[in-house]
Amino acid sequence: MKPSNFLKAERKLIWAKITREMNGRTHSDYRSFYSEKSFKSFINRAHVARYFLIKNKTEKK
Repeated sequence: MKPSNFLKAERKLIWAKITREMNGRTHSDYRSFYSEKSFKSFINRAHVARYFLIKNKTEKK
């Protein structure tokens, strides 16, 4: 085991379902973000109609 892998903290991802609307058509996709700042800047873009935050998407059952 490498020391860099041992000390590296696991990152918490922000998962969201984002719906965009352009020219009367809607498109939804799932995206992950590493920081809240990048998430907020993405949802403030044009054509973002709505978004839903998803909790525990990567949790193992």
